[in-house]
Amino acid sequence: MTELSNGPDGLSIHVDGLERLIVGDPAFVDLEKALGRFCLFEALNVVRGEVPLGNLLAAFLDPRQAHGFGARLLRTFLMEAVRAGRAAGIGTEGLAPLCVHLLDLDEAEVRREWHRIDILVRVEHAKLVVAVELKIGSRQGPSQLEGYRRTVEKEFGGPGWRRLYVFLTVDPEDPLDKVWIPLRYQALVPALEQVKVPGGDAAASAALAGFLGMLRRHHVTDDALEEIARKLWTSHRAALTFLADRRPDGMRGVFASLRDQVDEMAGRFAGQGLTFVADQCSTTSLRFACAEWDGLPGMMEAVKWTASNRLLLFELKRYGDRAVAELYLGPGTQQARGHFLAALAPYRHRQDLQPGNEWMCVAKKVILTPQPSEDLDLGGTRESIIERFGTFCRETAVKLDPALRSSVVSGGKAAFPDPAGVS
Repeated sequence: MTELSNGPDGLSIHVDGLERLIVGDPAFVDLEKALGRFCLFEALNVVRGEVPLGNLLAAFLDPRQAHGFGARLLRTFLMEAVRAGRAAGIGTEGLAPLCVHLLDLDEAEVRREWHRIDILVRVEHAKLVVAVELKIGSRQGPSQLEGYRRTVEKEFGGPGWRRLYVFLTVDPEDPLDKVWIPLRYQALVPALEQVKVPGGDAAASAALAGFLGMLRRHHVTDDALEEIARKLWTSHRAALTFLADRRPDGMRGVFASLRDQVDEMAGRFAGQGLTFVADQCSTTSLRFACAEWDGLPGMMEAVKWTASNRLLLFELKRYGDRAVAELYLGPGTQQARGHFLAALAPYRHRQDLQPGNEWMCVAKKVILTPQPSEDLDLGGTRESIIERFGTFCRETAVKLDPALRSSVVSGGKAAFPDPAGVS
Protein backbone atom coordinates (compact mmCIF):
# COMPACT_ATOMS: atom_id res chain seq x y z
CA MET A 1 0.00 0.00 0.00
CA THR A 2 1.62 3.28 -1.15
CA GLU A 3 0.79 6.46 0.74
CA LEU A 4 0.59 9.62 -1.37
CA SER A 5 -0.22 12.34 1.11
CA ASN A 6 -2.28 13.28 4.11
CA GLY A 7 -5.84 14.26 3.48
CA PRO A 8 -8.13 16.56 5.47
CA ASP A 9 -8.95 15.72 9.07
CA GLY A 10 -5.90 13.47 9.30
CA LEU A 11 -7.23 10.98 6.73
CA SER A 12 -4.54 9.23 4.70
CA ILE A 13 -4.88 9.01 0.95
CA HIS A 14 -3.37 5.93 -0.68
CA VAL A 15 -3.03 4.69 -4.22
CA ASP A 16 -5.56 1.93 -3.55
CA GLY A 17 -8.08 4.57 -2.42
CA LEU A 18 -7.84 6.34 -5.77
CA GLU A 19 -8.06 3.00 -7.54
CA ARG A 20 -11.25 2.12 -5.68
CA LEU A 21 -12.73 5.43 -6.81
CA ILE A 22 -11.64 5.45 -10.45
CA VAL A 23 -11.61 1.76 -11.31
CA GLY A 24 -13.73 -0.10 -8.81
CA ASP A 25 -16.77 2.07 -8.18
CA PRO A 26 -19.62 1.60 -10.71
CA ALA A 27 -21.01 5.03 -9.77
CA PHE A 28 -17.81 6.64 -11.06
CA VAL A 29 -18.17 4.68 -14.32
CA ASP A 30 -21.76 5.94 -14.66
CA LEU A 31 -20.59 9.49 -14.07
CA GLU A 32 -17.89 9.17 -16.74
CA LYS A 33 -20.45 7.84 -19.22
CA ALA A 34 -22.81 10.75 -18.53
CA LEU A 35 -20.20 13.52 -18.64
CA GLY A 36 -17.43 12.06 -20.80
CA ARG A 37 -19.08 12.64 -24.17
CA PHE A 38 -17.52 14.96 -26.71
CA CYS A 39 -19.58 18.12 -27.19
CA LEU A 40 -18.75 20.54 -29.98
CA PHE A 41 -20.40 23.43 -28.13
CA GLU A 42 -18.23 22.84 -25.07
CA ALA A 43 -15.15 22.56 -27.28
CA LEU A 44 -16.01 25.99 -28.73
CA ASN A 45 -16.23 27.36 -25.15
CA VAL A 46 -19.78 28.72 -25.46
CA VAL A 47 -21.03 27.21 -22.19
CA ARG A 48 -21.35 30.49 -20.28
CA GLY A 49 -21.46 33.03 -23.08
CA GLU A 50 -24.85 34.71 -23.37
CA VAL A 51 -24.19 35.86 -26.93
CA PRO A 52 -23.26 32.47 -28.47
CA LEU A 53 -25.94 30.67 -26.43
CA GLY A 54 -28.47 33.23 -27.62
CA ASN A 55 -27.36 32.65 -31.22
CA LEU A 56 -27.80 28.90 -30.84
CA LEU A 57 -31.19 29.10 -29.16
CA ALA A 58 -32.47 31.57 -31.74
CA ALA A 59 -31.29 29.32 -34.58
CA PHE A 60 -33.08 26.28 -33.13
CA LEU A 61 -36.28 28.27 -32.50
CA ASP A 62 -36.33 29.71 -36.02
CA PRO A 63 -38.69 27.59 -38.18
CA ARG A 64 -37.03 28.94 -41.34
CA GLN A 65 -33.66 27.40 -40.46
CA ALA A 66 -32.70 24.14 -42.18
CA HIS A 67 -32.48 22.11 -38.96
CA GLY A 68 -35.46 19.92 -39.81
CA PHE A 69 -37.56 20.70 -36.74
CA GLY A 70 -39.78 23.26 -38.45
CA ALA A 71 -41.76 25.18 -35.83
CA ARG A 72 -41.78 22.36 -33.26
CA LEU A 73 -39.08 23.83 -31.03
CA LEU A 74 -40.59 27.31 -31.14
CA ARG A 75 -44.02 25.90 -30.30
CA THR A 76 -42.58 24.00 -27.34
CA PHE A 77 -40.80 27.13 -26.13
CA LEU A 78 -44.01 29.18 -26.29
CA MET A 79 -45.94 26.38 -24.57
CA GLU A 80 -43.51 26.38 -21.64
CA ALA A 81 -43.60 30.18 -21.46
CA VAL A 82 -47.41 30.22 -21.30
CA ARG A 83 -47.43 27.53 -18.61
CA ALA A 84 -44.81 29.43 -16.60
CA GLY A 85 -46.88 32.61 -16.95
CA ARG A 86 -49.98 30.90 -15.67
CA ALA A 87 -48.07 29.39 -12.75
CA ALA A 88 -46.71 32.82 -11.81
CA GLY A 89 -50.07 34.54 -12.21
CA ILE A 90 -48.84 36.67 -15.10
CA GLY A 91 -51.09 37.47 -18.04
CA THR A 92 -50.31 35.73 -21.32
CA GLU A 93 -52.33 37.97 -23.66
CA GLY A 94 -55.09 35.37 -23.96
CA LEU A 95 -52.68 32.68 -25.08
CA ALA A 96 -53.46 29.23 -23.66
CA PRO A 97 -51.58 25.99 -24.34
CA LEU A 98 -54.31 24.94 -26.80
CA CYS A 99 -53.99 28.26 -28.66
CA VAL A 100 -50.24 27.77 -28.95
CA HIS A 101 -50.78 24.20 -30.16
CA LEU A 102 -53.06 25.43 -32.98
CA LEU A 103 -51.03 28.51 -33.89
CA ASP A 104 -49.43 28.56 -37.35
CA LEU A 105 -45.77 29.35 -36.62
CA ASP A 106 -44.18 28.25 -39.90
CA GLU A 107 -43.61 31.85 -41.04
CA ALA A 108 -42.53 33.21 -37.67
CA GLU A 109 -39.59 35.61 -37.84
CA VAL A 110 -36.87 35.15 -35.20
CA ARG A 111 -34.46 38.06 -34.76
CA ARG A 112 -31.35 38.52 -32.62
CA GLU A 113 -30.44 41.71 -30.72
CA TRP A 114 -33.33 43.74 -32.06
CA HIS A 115 -32.97 47.01 -30.12
CA ARG A 116 -30.65 45.05 -27.77
CA ILE A 117 -33.36 42.49 -26.93
CA ASP A 118 -31.74 39.04 -26.99
CA ILE A 119 -34.41 37.28 -29.09
CA LEU A 120 -37.53 38.70 -30.72
CA VAL A 121 -40.12 36.41 -32.28
CA ARG A 122 -42.67 38.02 -34.61
CA VAL A 123 -45.68 36.19 -36.02
CA GLU A 124 -47.14 38.77 -38.39
CA HIS A 125 -50.39 37.06 -39.42
CA ALA A 126 -51.27 36.32 -35.77
CA LYS A 127 -50.16 39.76 -34.58
CA LEU A 128 -48.01 38.15 -31.90
CA VAL A 129 -44.60 39.35 -30.76
CA VAL A 130 -42.47 37.61 -28.13
CA ALA A 131 -39.47 39.28 -26.48
CA VAL A 132 -36.95 36.97 -24.80
CA GLU A 133 -34.19 38.13 -22.44
CA LEU A 134 -31.55 35.53 -21.50
CA LYS A 135 -29.38 35.60 -18.40
CA ILE A 136 -26.45 33.25 -17.73
CA GLY A 137 -24.01 34.34 -15.07
CA SER A 138 -25.39 37.89 -14.92
CA ARG A 139 -28.42 39.65 -13.51
CA GLN A 140 -30.97 42.11 -14.89
CA GLY A 141 -30.29 45.82 -14.74
CA PRO A 142 -32.52 48.06 -12.59
CA SER A 143 -34.70 49.23 -15.51
CA GLN A 144 -33.47 46.91 -18.26
CA LEU A 145 -36.64 44.84 -18.72
CA GLU A 146 -38.92 47.87 -18.43
CA GLY A 147 -36.94 49.61 -21.15
CA TYR A 148 -37.20 46.61 -23.47
CA ARG A 149 -40.95 46.40 -22.84
CA ARG A 150 -41.44 50.06 -23.71
CA THR A 151 -39.49 49.58 -26.93
CA VAL A 152 -41.71 46.64 -27.93
CA GLU A 153 -44.87 48.57 -27.02
CA LYS A 154 -43.76 51.50 -29.15
CA GLU A 155 -43.08 49.31 -32.20
CA PHE A 156 -45.95 46.84 -31.79
CA GLY A 157 -48.55 48.93 -29.99
CA GLY A 158 -51.12 48.92 -32.76
CA PRO A 159 -54.62 47.43 -32.47
CA GLY A 160 -54.76 43.67 -32.10
CA TRP A 161 -51.08 43.04 -31.30
CA ARG A 162 -50.39 40.62 -28.47
CA ARG A 163 -47.08 41.02 -26.65
CA LEU A 164 -45.41 38.30 -24.59
CA TYR A 165 -42.27 38.88 -22.52
CA VAL A 166 -40.10 35.94 -21.39
CA PHE A 167 -37.24 36.21 -18.89
CA LEU A 168 -35.13 33.04 -19.35
CA THR A 169 -32.64 32.38 -16.54
CA VAL A 170 -30.50 29.66 -14.97
CA ASP A 171 -31.20 30.61 -11.35
CA PRO A 172 -34.53 31.74 -9.89
CA GLU A 173 -34.80 35.50 -10.38
CA ASP A 174 -37.98 37.55 -10.29
CA PRO A 175 -38.25 40.06 -13.15
CA LEU A 176 -38.30 43.63 -11.82
CA ASP A 177 -40.79 44.50 -14.55
CA LYS A 178 -43.77 42.36 -13.57
CA VAL A 179 -45.17 41.67 -17.05
CA TRP A 180 -42.16 39.48 -17.84
CA ILE A 181 -42.68 35.74 -17.40
CA PRO A 182 -39.90 34.02 -15.41
CA LEU A 183 -38.86 30.83 -17.22
CA ARG A 184 -35.90 28.68 -16.17
CA TYR A 185 -33.72 26.38 -18.24
CA GLN A 186 -34.63 23.77 -15.62
CA ALA A 187 -38.14 23.63 -17.14
CA LEU A 188 -37.30 24.44 -20.77
CA VAL A 189 -34.54 21.89 -21.45
CA PRO A 190 -36.55 18.73 -20.56
CA ALA A 191 -39.44 19.99 -22.72
CA LEU A 192 -37.20 20.59 -25.73
CA GLU A 193 -35.62 17.17 -25.25
CA GLN A 194 -39.00 15.60 -26.04
CA VAL A 195 -39.17 17.18 -29.49
CA LYS A 196 -38.44 14.72 -32.29
CA VAL A 197 -37.38 15.42 -35.88
CA PRO A 198 -39.87 14.21 -38.49
CA GLY A 199 -38.27 11.57 -40.68
CA GLY A 200 -35.50 10.97 -38.15
CA ASP A 201 -32.91 13.48 -39.42
CA ALA A 202 -29.84 12.19 -37.57
CA ALA A 203 -27.72 15.34 -38.02
CA ALA A 204 -30.43 17.65 -36.69
CA SER A 205 -31.16 15.34 -33.77
CA ALA A 206 -27.47 15.11 -32.89
CA ALA A 207 -27.05 18.90 -33.02
CA LEU A 208 -30.04 19.53 -30.75
CA ALA A 209 -29.01 16.73 -28.38
CA GLY A 210 -25.52 18.22 -28.10
CA PHE A 211 -26.89 21.71 -27.41
CA LEU A 212 -29.40 20.52 -24.82
CA GLY A 213 -26.87 18.14 -23.28
CA MET A 214 -24.50 21.05 -22.75
CA LEU A 215 -27.28 23.09 -21.12
CA ARG A 216 -28.23 20.15 -18.90
CA ARG A 217 -24.67 19.51 -17.74
CA HIS A 218 -23.91 23.13 -16.94
CA HIS A 219 -27.19 24.93 -16.25
CA VAL A 220 -29.79 22.35 -15.19
CA THR A 221 -29.89 20.31 -12.01
CA ASP A 222 -29.83 16.61 -12.94
CA ASP A 223 -31.25 14.52 -10.07
CA ALA A 224 -29.58 11.31 -11.27
CA LEU A 225 -26.13 12.91 -11.49
CA GLU A 226 -26.65 14.66 -8.15
CA GLU A 227 -27.34 11.29 -6.54
CA ILE A 228 -24.21 9.77 -8.13
CA ALA A 229 -22.15 12.68 -6.83
CA ARG A 230 -23.60 12.25 -3.34
CA LYS A 231 -22.71 8.55 -3.30
CA LEU A 232 -19.17 9.22 -4.52
CA TRP A 233 -18.52 11.88 -1.91
CA THR A 234 -19.93 9.62 0.78
CA SER A 235 -17.68 6.71 -0.20
CA HIS A 236 -14.54 8.52 -1.40
CA ARG A 237 -14.40 11.85 0.40
CA ALA A 238 -10.66 11.82 1.06
CA ALA A 239 -9.73 10.80 -2.49
CA LEU A 240 -12.02 13.39 -4.07
CA THR A 241 -10.67 16.14 -1.80
CA PHE A 242 -7.14 15.12 -2.76
CA LEU A 243 -8.00 15.45 -6.47
CA ALA A 244 -9.89 18.73 -6.00
CA ASP A 245 -6.94 20.32 -4.20
CA ARG A 246 -4.72 19.45 -7.17
CA ARG A 247 -6.99 20.63 -9.96
CA PRO A 248 -4.86 22.13 -12.78
CA ASP A 249 -4.79 25.91 -12.47
CA GLY A 250 -3.91 27.59 -15.76
CA MET A 251 -4.10 31.14 -14.40
CA ARG A 252 -1.57 30.31 -11.69
CA GLY A 253 0.91 29.41 -14.42
CA VAL A 254 0.13 32.61 -16.32
CA PHE A 255 0.81 34.77 -13.25
CA ALA A 256 3.99 32.87 -12.41
CA SER A 257 5.23 33.58 -15.93
CA LEU A 258 4.22 37.26 -15.69
CA ARG A 259 6.02 37.63 -12.38
CA ASP A 260 9.26 36.60 -14.08
CA GLN A 261 8.99 39.42 -16.59
CA VAL A 262 7.66 42.39 -14.59
CA ASP A 263 10.57 44.64 -15.61
CA GLU A 264 9.92 43.93 -19.29
CA MET A 265 6.20 44.57 -18.75
CA ALA A 266 6.91 47.93 -17.10
CA GLY A 267 8.97 48.95 -20.11
CA ARG A 268 6.11 48.13 -22.47
CA PHE A 269 3.65 50.28 -20.51
CA ALA A 270 5.47 53.58 -21.18
CA GLY A 271 3.76 56.20 -23.29
CA GLN A 272 2.62 59.83 -23.55
CA GLY A 273 5.51 61.07 -21.44
CA LEU A 274 5.02 58.62 -18.57
CA THR A 275 7.12 55.59 -17.63
CA PHE A 276 6.52 52.72 -15.22
CA VAL A 277 8.62 50.58 -12.90
CA ALA A 278 7.92 47.27 -11.18
CA ASP A 279 7.28 47.29 -7.43
CA GLN A 280 7.06 44.48 -4.88
CA CYS A 281 5.00 41.50 -6.14
CA SER A 282 3.33 38.41 -4.70
CA THR A 283 1.94 35.22 -6.24
CA THR A 284 -1.48 36.82 -6.83
CA SER A 285 -0.60 40.52 -7.18
CA LEU A 286 1.88 42.24 -9.51
CA ARG A 287 2.52 45.87 -8.61
CA PHE A 288 3.79 48.78 -10.70
CA ALA A 289 4.35 52.48 -10.16
CA CYS A 290 4.42 55.54 -12.38
CA ALA A 291 8.05 56.64 -12.13
CA GLU A 292 7.25 60.32 -12.66
CA TRP A 293 5.08 60.33 -9.53
CA ASP A 294 7.93 59.29 -7.23
CA GLY A 295 8.97 62.93 -6.87
CA LEU A 296 5.54 64.10 -5.70
CA PRO A 297 5.55 65.33 -2.07
CA GLY A 298 4.51 62.51 0.25
CA MET A 299 4.52 59.77 -2.41
CA MET A 300 7.21 57.76 -0.64
CA GLU A 301 5.52 57.93 2.80
CA ALA A 302 3.41 54.76 2.71
CA VAL A 303 3.22 52.64 5.86
CA LYS A 304 3.22 48.82 6.02
CA TRP A 305 2.58 48.15 2.34
CA THR A 306 5.57 47.50 0.08
CA ALA A 307 9.29 47.98 0.62
CA SER A 308 9.33 50.97 -1.75
CA ASN A 309 6.99 52.94 0.59
CA ARG A 310 5.03 54.23 -2.40
CA LEU A 311 1.52 55.44 -1.58
CA LEU A 312 0.01 54.90 -5.03
CA LEU A 313 0.42 51.63 -6.93
CA PHE A 314 -1.07 49.92 -9.95
CA GLU A 315 -1.89 46.27 -9.23
CA LEU A 316 -2.58 43.35 -11.53
CA LYS A 317 -4.51 40.95 -9.31
CA ARG A 318 -5.62 37.39 -9.76
CA TYR A 319 -9.04 36.43 -8.41
CA GLY A 320 -9.38 32.75 -9.31
CA ASP A 321 -9.47 32.71 -13.11
CA ARG A 322 -10.07 36.48 -13.36
CA ALA A 323 -7.37 39.09 -13.92
CA VAL A 324 -8.25 42.53 -12.57
CA ALA A 325 -6.41 45.83 -13.00
CA GLU A 326 -6.54 48.26 -10.07
CA LEU A 327 -5.01 51.50 -8.88
CA TYR A 328 -4.88 51.77 -5.09
CA LEU A 329 -3.99 54.48 -2.61
CA GLY A 330 -2.50 52.66 0.36
CA PRO A 331 -1.92 53.47 4.04
CA GLY A 332 0.47 56.30 4.83
CA THR A 333 1.21 59.26 7.04
CA GLN A 334 -1.85 61.39 7.72
CA GLN A 335 -0.56 64.55 6.05
CA ALA A 336 0.78 62.87 2.90
CA ARG A 337 -2.25 60.65 2.45
CA GLY A 338 -4.59 63.60 2.98
CA HIS A 339 -3.15 65.48 -0.01
CA PHE A 340 -3.54 62.42 -2.25
CA LEU A 341 -7.09 61.80 -1.00
CA ALA A 342 -8.03 65.36 -1.93
CA ALA A 343 -6.56 65.02 -5.40
CA LEU A 344 -7.99 61.58 -6.17
CA ALA A 345 -11.38 61.60 -4.40
CA PRO A 346 -13.30 62.78 -7.51
CA TYR A 347 -11.85 59.87 -9.49
CA ARG A 348 -12.33 56.96 -7.10
CA HIS A 349 -13.83 53.76 -8.45
CA ARG A 350 -16.89 53.72 -6.17
CA GLN A 351 -18.26 57.21 -5.62
CA ASP A 352 -21.04 55.75 -3.49
CA LEU A 353 -18.55 54.56 -0.85
CA GLN A 354 -16.48 56.65 1.52
CA PRO A 355 -12.69 56.22 1.21
CA GLY A 356 -11.26 53.84 3.79
CA ASN A 357 -8.86 54.93 6.49
CA GLU A 358 -6.11 52.86 4.89
CA TRP A 359 -7.16 51.88 1.37
CA MET A 360 -8.93 53.61 -1.49
CA CYS A 361 -9.56 52.03 -4.90
CA VAL A 362 -9.06 54.81 -7.44
CA ALA A 363 -9.67 52.80 -10.62
CA LYS A 364 -10.59 49.19 -11.39
CA LYS A 365 -11.23 47.11 -14.49
CA VAL A 366 -11.67 43.40 -15.17
CA ILE A 367 -9.28 42.61 -18.02
CA LEU A 368 -9.82 38.85 -18.28
CA THR A 369 -13.17 37.22 -17.64
CA PRO A 370 -13.57 33.73 -16.13
CA GLN A 371 -12.99 30.71 -18.34
CA PRO A 372 -12.11 27.07 -17.63
CA SER A 373 -8.41 26.71 -16.79
CA GLU A 374 -7.98 23.82 -19.18
CA ASP A 375 -9.03 26.08 -22.07
CA LEU A 376 -6.37 28.72 -21.41
CA ASP A 377 -3.90 29.41 -24.20
CA LEU A 378 -1.06 30.33 -21.85
CA GLY A 379 0.95 32.34 -24.36
CA GLY A 380 -2.05 34.15 -25.80
CA THR A 381 -3.55 34.80 -22.37
CA ARG A 382 -0.29 36.20 -21.03
CA GLU A 383 0.10 38.55 -23.99
CA SER A 384 -3.52 39.69 -23.76
CA ILE A 385 -3.16 40.48 -20.06
CA ILE A 386 0.03 42.47 -20.64
CA GLU A 387 -1.55 44.50 -23.43
CA ARG A 388 -4.78 45.25 -21.55
CA PHE A 389 -3.12 45.99 -18.21
CA GLY A 390 -0.60 48.24 -19.92
CA THR A 391 -3.41 50.19 -21.57
CA PHE A 392 -5.17 50.52 -18.20
CA CYS A 393 -2.03 51.83 -16.47
CA ARG A 394 -1.13 54.23 -19.24
CA GLU A 395 -4.61 55.72 -19.79
CA THR A 396 -5.35 56.02 -16.07
CA ALA A 397 -2.00 57.66 -15.32
CA VAL A 398 -2.41 60.16 -18.15
CA LYS A 399 -5.83 61.24 -16.84
CA LEU A 400 -4.75 61.49 -13.21
CA ASP A 401 -1.35 63.10 -13.76
CA PRO A 402 -2.56 66.74 -14.02
CA ALA A 403 -4.65 66.45 -10.84
CA LEU A 404 -1.79 64.91 -8.88
CA ARG A 405 0.79 67.45 -10.02
CA SER A 406 -1.42 70.48 -9.38
CA SER A 407 -3.17 69.40 -6.18
CA VAL A 408 -0.52 67.40 -4.31
CA VAL A 409 2.26 69.86 -5.01
CA SER A 410 0.10 72.80 -3.85
CA GLY A 411 -1.08 71.03 -0.71
CA GLY A 412 -4.44 69.90 -1.98
CA LYS A 413 -5.79 73.40 -2.81
CA ALA A 414 -5.73 73.43 -6.61
CA ALA A 415 -8.81 72.88 -8.73
CA PHE A 416 -9.31 69.49 -10.32
CA PRO A 417 -9.67 68.81 -14.04
CA ASP A 418 -12.80 67.07 -15.29
CA PRO A 419 -12.55 63.45 -13.98
CA ALA A 420 -14.96 62.08 -16.61
CA GLY A 421 -13.70 59.00 -18.36
CA VAL A 422 -11.63 57.44 -15.61
CA SER A 423 -12.83 53.86 -15.21
